[in-house]
Amino acid sequence: MLGCPLLRRLVLDNCCELRNVRVSEAASPGLKHFELYAYNWVEGRSIEIDVPNLETVYVRGAWIWSHRQSTFLFSRLTSLSLYSVILSSESFDLLSFGCPTLESLTLGDCSGFEEFYLASDSVESLHISTRNIPLKGVTICSPNNLDFMFTARIPQLPDTFSFTTTNSKEWYSNVFLSSCEDDPDFNVNLWFLELRRLLKALSGSRISLSLQMDGGPQDVPCSDVLADEPPVVVWSLNFSTRKCRTASWNLGFTNGLFRVCRPSLVWGGRLVSESGRKYRLSEFQLNMLLANKNFRTEPYFWGNDLEQVHVDGQLVQWTDQSELRNKTYDGEIWLDLKWRC
Repeated sequence: MLGCPLLRRLVLDNCCELRNVRVSEAASPGLKHFELYAYNWVEGRSIEIDVPNLETVYVRGAWIWSHRQSTFLFSRLTSLSLYSVILSSESFDLLSFGCPTLESLTLGDCSGFEEFYLASDSVESLHISTRNIPLKGVTICSPNNLDFMFTARIPQLPDTFSFTTTNSKEWYSNVFLSSCEDDPDFNVNLWFLELRRLLKALSGSRISLSLQMDGGPQDVPCSDVLADEPPVVVWSLNFSTRKCRTASWNLGFTNGLFRVCRPSLVWGGRLVSESGRKYRLSEFQLNMLLANKNFRTEPYFWGNDLEQVHVDGQLVQWTDQSELRNKTYDGEIWLDLKWRC
Protein backbone atom coordinates (compact mmCIF):
# COMPACT_ATOMS: atom_id res chain seq x y z
CA MET A 1 0.00 0.00 0.00
CA LEU A 2 3.05 2.27 0.01
CA GLY A 3 2.86 5.07 -2.51
CA CYS A 4 -0.91 5.67 -2.16
CA PRO A 5 -1.09 8.87 -0.09
CA LEU A 6 -4.37 9.93 -1.75
CA LEU A 7 -6.20 6.67 -1.00
CA ARG A 8 -9.38 7.45 0.94
CA ARG A 9 -11.33 4.18 0.82
CA LEU A 10 -9.98 0.61 0.88
CA VAL A 11 -12.14 -2.53 0.51
CA LEU A 12 -10.64 -6.05 0.65
CA ASP A 13 -13.38 -8.54 -0.24
CA ASN A 14 -12.71 -12.26 0.28
CA CYS A 15 -9.05 -12.23 -0.69
CA CYS A 16 -8.45 -15.91 0.05
CA GLU A 17 -4.66 -15.84 0.45
CA LEU A 18 -4.60 -13.03 2.97
CA ARG A 19 -3.50 -14.15 6.44
CA ASN A 20 -2.11 -11.10 8.22
CA VAL A 21 -3.41 -7.64 7.40
CA ARG A 22 -1.74 -4.49 8.70
CA VAL A 23 -3.08 -1.08 7.80
CA SER A 24 -0.75 1.72 8.88
CA GLU A 25 -0.77 5.49 8.73
CA ALA A 26 2.67 5.50 7.14
CA ALA A 27 1.39 3.50 4.15
CA SER A 28 -1.97 5.25 3.75
CA PRO A 29 -1.99 8.57 5.61
CA GLY A 30 -5.19 9.79 3.93
CA LEU A 31 -7.28 6.64 4.49
CA LYS A 32 -10.75 7.40 5.87
CA HIS A 33 -12.79 4.23 5.26
CA PHE A 34 -11.65 0.61 5.57
CA GLU A 35 -13.58 -2.63 4.92
CA LEU A 36 -12.34 -6.22 5.18
CA TYR A 37 -14.41 -9.31 4.31
CA ALA A 38 -13.45 -12.99 4.68
CA TYR A 39 -16.03 -15.75 4.24
CA ASN A 40 -13.78 -18.83 4.47
CA TRP A 41 -12.16 -20.04 7.69
CA VAL A 42 -8.36 -19.71 7.91
CA GLU A 43 -6.84 -20.34 11.33
CA GLY A 44 -4.57 -17.67 12.74
CA ARG A 45 -5.58 -14.76 10.56
CA SER A 46 -4.91 -11.39 12.17
CA ILE A 47 -5.80 -7.75 11.56
CA GLU A 48 -3.98 -4.70 12.88
CA ILE A 49 -5.11 -1.14 12.17
CA ASP A 50 -2.96 1.87 13.04
CA VAL A 51 -4.53 4.78 11.17
CA PRO A 52 -5.68 7.41 13.70
CA ASN A 53 -7.68 9.42 11.14
CA LEU A 54 -9.94 6.57 10.03
CA GLU A 55 -13.65 7.43 10.19
CA THR A 56 -15.35 4.07 9.46
CA VAL A 57 -14.16 0.48 9.92
CA TYR A 58 -16.04 -2.67 8.88
CA VAL A 59 -14.49 -6.12 9.42
CA ARG A 60 -16.23 -9.46 8.79
CA GLY A 61 -14.59 -12.82 9.41
CA ALA A 62 -12.59 -14.79 11.99
CA TRP A 63 -9.76 -12.28 12.20
CA ILE A 64 -7.73 -12.01 15.42
CA TRP A 65 -7.71 -8.35 16.39
CA SER A 66 -4.20 -7.20 17.29
CA HIS A 67 -3.86 -5.90 20.84
CA ARG A 68 -1.01 -3.44 20.34
CA GLN A 69 -1.31 -0.30 22.43
CA SER A 70 -1.94 1.83 19.35
CA THR A 71 -4.97 -0.20 18.32
CA PHE A 72 -8.30 1.64 18.63
CA LEU A 73 -6.61 4.97 19.32
CA PHE A 74 -8.77 6.60 16.67
CA SER A 75 -9.37 10.32 17.09
CA ARG A 76 -11.94 10.58 14.27
CA LEU A 77 -13.60 7.16 14.15
CA THR A 78 -17.41 7.46 14.05
CA SER A 79 -18.52 3.94 13.01
CA LEU A 80 -17.06 0.55 13.92
CA SER A 81 -18.67 -2.73 12.82
CA LEU A 82 -17.07 -6.09 13.66
CA TYR A 83 -18.62 -9.45 12.73
CA SER A 84 -17.15 -12.79 13.91
CA VAL A 85 -13.91 -11.03 14.86
CA ILE A 86 -11.84 -12.55 17.68
CA LEU A 87 -11.39 -9.93 20.40
CA SER A 88 -10.31 -9.93 24.03
CA SER A 89 -11.38 -8.18 27.21
CA GLU A 90 -8.59 -5.62 26.69
CA SER A 91 -10.29 -4.51 23.49
CA PHE A 92 -13.17 -2.98 25.43
CA ASP A 93 -10.90 -0.77 27.51
CA LEU A 94 -9.47 0.62 24.30
CA LEU A 95 -12.98 0.98 22.84
CA SER A 96 -14.10 2.96 25.88
CA PHE A 97 -11.11 5.30 26.06
CA GLY A 98 -9.49 5.26 22.62
CA CYS A 99 -12.42 6.29 20.40
CA PRO A 100 -13.66 9.69 21.63
CA THR A 101 -15.82 10.35 18.53
CA LEU A 102 -17.33 6.87 18.09
CA GLU A 103 -21.10 7.15 17.45
CA SER A 104 -22.05 3.71 16.12
CA LEU A 105 -20.71 0.37 17.41
CA THR A 106 -21.78 -3.06 16.17
CA LEU A 107 -20.37 -6.35 17.48
CA GLY A 108 -21.92 -9.28 15.64
CA ASP A 109 -21.17 -12.71 17.10
CA CYS A 110 -17.59 -11.84 18.01
CA SER A 111 -15.62 -14.17 20.30
CA GLY A 112 -12.63 -14.25 22.63
CA PHE A 113 -14.33 -12.67 25.66
CA GLU A 114 -16.95 -13.63 28.25
CA GLU A 115 -18.03 -10.19 29.44
CA PHE A 116 -18.84 -7.03 27.55
CA TYR A 117 -17.99 -3.66 29.06
CA LEU A 118 -18.38 -0.24 27.47
CA ALA A 119 -18.15 3.27 28.90
CA SER A 120 -18.60 5.91 26.23
CA ASP A 121 -20.05 9.41 26.14
CA SER A 122 -20.09 9.49 22.34
CA VAL A 123 -21.83 6.24 21.34
CA GLU A 124 -25.44 6.77 20.26
CA SER A 125 -26.11 3.44 18.52
CA LEU A 126 -25.00 0.09 19.97
CA HIS A 127 -25.79 -3.34 18.50
CA ILE A 128 -24.63 -6.59 20.13
CA SER A 129 -25.28 -10.12 18.83
CA THR A 130 -24.28 -13.21 20.83
CA ARG A 131 -26.09 -15.98 18.94
CA ASN A 132 -23.04 -18.25 18.76
CA ILE A 133 -21.14 -17.57 21.98
CA PRO A 134 -23.14 -16.47 25.05
CA LEU A 135 -21.94 -13.70 27.33
CA LYS A 136 -21.76 -14.05 31.11
CA GLY A 137 -22.12 -10.34 31.77
CA VAL A 138 -22.96 -7.06 30.05
CA THR A 139 -22.15 -3.65 31.57
CA ILE A 140 -22.87 -0.54 29.55
CA CYS A 141 -22.50 3.10 30.56
CA SER A 142 -23.59 5.14 27.56
CA PRO A 143 -25.08 8.48 28.66
CA ASN A 144 -26.09 9.60 25.15
CA ASN A 145 -27.37 6.32 23.75
CA LEU A 146 -30.40 6.56 21.43
CA ASP A 147 -30.58 3.07 19.92
CA PHE A 148 -29.66 -0.30 21.45
CA MET A 149 -30.10 -3.74 19.91
CA PHE A 150 -29.37 -7.07 21.60
CA THR A 151 -29.62 -10.48 19.89
CA ALA A 152 -29.14 -13.84 21.62
CA ARG A 153 -30.28 -17.43 21.61
CA ILE A 154 -32.71 -18.81 24.17
CA PRO A 155 -31.91 -19.60 26.97
CA GLN A 156 -28.42 -18.05 26.78
CA LEU A 157 -29.01 -14.69 28.46
CA PRO A 158 -26.20 -13.00 30.46
CA ASP A 159 -26.02 -13.70 34.18
CA THR A 160 -25.64 -9.97 34.79
CA PHE A 161 -26.91 -7.10 32.66
CA SER A 162 -26.77 -3.38 33.39
CA PHE A 163 -27.32 -0.35 31.20
CA THR A 164 -26.75 3.18 32.46
CA THR A 165 -27.76 6.26 30.48
CA THR A 166 -28.55 9.83 31.44
CA ASN A 167 -30.07 10.71 28.08
CA SER A 168 -33.13 12.92 28.52
CA LYS A 169 -34.34 12.11 25.00
CA GLU A 170 -36.52 9.11 24.21
CA TRP A 171 -34.35 6.16 23.26
CA TYR A 172 -35.15 2.74 21.86
CA SER A 173 -34.05 -0.79 22.63
CA ASN A 174 -34.72 -3.88 20.51
CA VAL A 175 -34.26 -7.35 22.00
CA PHE A 176 -34.30 -10.38 19.66
CA LEU A 177 -34.28 -13.82 21.31
CA SER A 178 -34.61 -17.10 19.41
CA SER A 179 -34.72 -20.83 20.12
CA CYS A 180 -34.40 -23.46 17.38
CA GLU A 181 -34.18 -26.76 19.29
CA ASP A 182 -36.29 -28.40 22.01
CA ASP A 183 -34.49 -28.68 25.32
CA PRO A 184 -35.89 -31.12 27.91
CA ASP A 185 -33.65 -29.54 30.57
CA PHE A 186 -34.78 -25.98 29.83
CA ASN A 187 -35.43 -24.21 33.15
CA VAL A 188 -38.15 -21.85 31.97
CA ASN A 189 -38.59 -20.08 35.31
CA LEU A 190 -34.87 -19.30 35.51
CA TRP A 191 -35.02 -17.97 31.96
CA PHE A 192 -38.00 -15.77 32.80
CA LEU A 193 -36.02 -14.32 35.73
CA GLU A 194 -33.06 -13.60 33.43
CA LEU A 195 -35.39 -12.01 30.89
CA ARG A 196 -36.84 -9.77 33.59
CA ARG A 197 -33.33 -8.71 34.62
CA LEU A 198 -32.52 -7.73 31.04
CA LEU A 199 -35.78 -5.86 30.44
CA LYS A 200 -35.57 -4.09 33.78
CA ALA A 201 -32.12 -2.78 32.86
CA LEU A 202 -33.65 -1.32 29.68
CA SER A 203 -36.83 -0.02 31.33
CA GLY A 204 -35.87 3.60 30.70
CA SER A 205 -36.24 3.02 26.96
CA ARG A 206 -39.07 2.13 24.59
CA ILE A 207 -38.60 -1.65 24.46
CA SER A 208 -39.41 -3.87 21.49
CA LEU A 209 -39.16 -7.58 22.32
CA SER A 210 -39.11 -10.31 19.65
CA LEU A 211 -39.34 -14.00 20.64
CA GLN A 212 -38.81 -16.72 18.03
CA MET A 213 -39.85 -19.91 19.87
CA ASP A 214 -39.26 -22.72 17.37
CA GLY A 215 -37.66 -24.73 20.20
CA GLY A 216 -37.23 -24.10 23.89
CA PRO A 217 -39.14 -25.68 26.78
CA GLN A 218 -41.44 -28.62 26.18
CA ASP A 219 -43.47 -27.81 29.28
CA VAL A 220 -44.04 -24.44 30.91
CA PRO A 221 -44.72 -24.79 34.63
CA CYS A 222 -44.99 -21.29 36.06
CA SER A 223 -43.58 -20.46 39.48
CA ASP A 224 -45.01 -17.86 41.84
CA VAL A 225 -41.47 -16.56 42.37
CA LEU A 226 -41.99 -14.58 39.15
CA ALA A 227 -44.65 -12.51 40.92
CA ASP A 228 -42.17 -11.05 43.42
CA GLU A 229 -41.63 -7.92 41.30
CA PRO A 230 -43.94 -5.84 39.11
CA PRO A 231 -43.77 -6.59 35.37
CA VAL A 232 -41.73 -4.35 33.07
CA VAL A 233 -43.58 -2.18 30.56
CA VAL A 234 -42.80 -3.28 26.99
CA TRP A 235 -43.95 -1.19 24.05
CA SER A 236 -44.03 -3.96 21.42
CA LEU A 237 -43.97 -7.77 21.54
CA ASN A 238 -43.55 -9.99 18.49
CA PHE A 239 -44.03 -13.69 19.23
CA SER A 240 -43.63 -16.34 16.52
CA THR A 241 -43.22 -20.10 16.32
CA ARG A 242 -43.21 -22.72 13.58
CA LYS A 243 -44.34 -25.42 15.98
CA CYS A 244 -47.89 -26.37 16.77
CA ARG A 245 -48.19 -25.47 20.44
CA THR A 246 -50.86 -26.91 22.69
CA ALA A 247 -53.37 -24.71 24.50
CA SER A 248 -51.75 -25.60 27.84
CA TRP A 249 -48.29 -24.60 26.51
CA ASN A 250 -49.58 -21.24 25.28
CA LEU A 251 -51.39 -20.66 28.56
CA GLY A 252 -48.33 -21.52 30.67
CA PHE A 253 -45.93 -19.45 28.56
CA THR A 254 -48.26 -16.45 28.44
CA ASN A 255 -48.80 -16.56 32.20
CA GLY A 256 -45.05 -16.67 32.81
CA LEU A 257 -44.25 -13.97 30.28
CA PHE A 258 -46.89 -11.60 31.62
CA ARG A 259 -45.43 -11.92 35.10
CA VAL A 260 -42.24 -10.54 33.55
CA CYS A 261 -43.54 -7.87 31.18
CA ARG A 262 -46.72 -6.16 29.99
CA PRO A 263 -46.71 -5.30 26.26
CA SER A 264 -48.82 -2.55 24.73
CA LEU A 265 -48.71 -4.04 21.22
CA VAL A 266 -48.55 -7.72 20.26
CA TRP A 267 -47.63 -8.45 16.66
CA GLY A 268 -48.02 -11.73 14.81
CA GLY A 269 -50.60 -13.82 13.04
CA ARG A 270 -50.98 -17.07 11.15
CA LEU A 271 -50.61 -16.93 7.38
CA VAL A 272 -53.54 -18.70 5.69
CA SER A 273 -53.29 -17.41 2.12
CA GLU A 274 -49.79 -16.67 0.86
CA SER A 275 -51.00 -15.31 -2.48
CA GLY A 276 -53.47 -12.94 -0.85
CA ARG A 277 -51.38 -12.26 2.26
CA LYS A 278 -54.31 -13.17 4.49
CA TYR A 279 -53.72 -13.79 8.20
CA ARG A 280 -55.66 -15.15 11.14
CA LEU A 281 -54.92 -14.61 14.79
CA SER A 282 -52.17 -16.85 16.12
CA GLU A 283 -52.87 -19.12 19.09
CA PHE A 284 -50.62 -16.87 21.15
CA GLN A 285 -52.67 -13.81 20.25
CA LEU A 286 -55.90 -15.64 20.98
CA ASN A 287 -54.64 -15.98 24.54
CA MET A 288 -54.79 -12.21 24.83
CA LEU A 289 -58.42 -12.18 23.73
CA LEU A 290 -59.53 -15.13 25.80
CA ALA A 291 -58.13 -13.40 28.86
CA ASN A 292 -60.54 -10.54 28.36
CA LYS A 293 -63.37 -10.80 30.87
CA ASN A 294 -65.92 -11.24 28.07
CA PHE A 295 -64.30 -14.42 26.74
CA ARG A 296 -62.50 -15.96 29.69
CA THR A 297 -62.46 -19.75 29.52
CA GLU A 298 -59.22 -20.39 31.43
CA PRO A 299 -57.82 -19.04 34.73
CA TYR A 300 -55.68 -16.23 33.32
CA PHE A 301 -54.36 -14.54 36.44
CA TRP A 302 -53.63 -11.32 34.52
CA GLY A 303 -57.09 -11.13 32.90
CA ASN A 304 -58.39 -8.68 35.50
CA ASP A 305 -55.53 -6.31 34.65
CA LEU A 306 -56.45 -6.23 30.96
CA GLU A 307 -59.04 -3.53 30.38
CA GLN A 308 -59.43 -3.47 26.59
CA VAL A 309 -58.13 -5.24 23.50
CA HIS A 310 -58.13 -3.76 20.01
CA VAL A 311 -57.39 -5.85 16.91
CA ASP A 312 -55.94 -3.76 14.07
CA GLY A 313 -57.44 -0.67 15.70
CA GLN A 314 -60.93 -2.13 16.24
CA LEU A 315 -62.26 -2.79 19.74
CA VAL A 316 -62.94 -6.52 20.19
CA GLN A 317 -66.65 -7.10 20.77
CA TRP A 318 -67.17 -10.68 19.57
CA THR A 319 -68.19 -13.35 22.01
CA ASP A 320 -68.02 -16.32 19.63
CA GLN A 321 -64.58 -18.00 19.76
CA SER A 322 -65.03 -19.49 16.29
CA GLU A 323 -65.46 -15.98 14.90
CA LEU A 324 -62.25 -14.90 16.60
CA ARG A 325 -60.35 -17.88 15.19
CA ASN A 326 -61.69 -17.72 11.64
CA LYS A 327 -61.71 -14.01 10.87
CA THR A 328 -59.02 -13.05 8.31
CA TYR A 329 -56.99 -9.85 8.08
CA ASP A 330 -54.85 -8.21 5.41
CA GLY A 331 -51.25 -8.44 6.56
CA GLU A 332 -49.81 -9.18 9.98
CA ILE A 333 -52.13 -8.55 12.90
CA TRP A 334 -51.43 -6.27 15.84
CA LEU A 335 -53.22 -6.31 19.16
CA ASP A 336 -53.40 -3.12 21.18
CA LEU A 337 -53.62 -4.00 24.88
CA LYS A 338 -54.82 -1.46 27.43
CA TRP A 339 -53.75 -2.40 30.94
CA ARG A 340 -55.18 -1.10 34.18
CA CYS A 341 -52.63 0.83 36.23
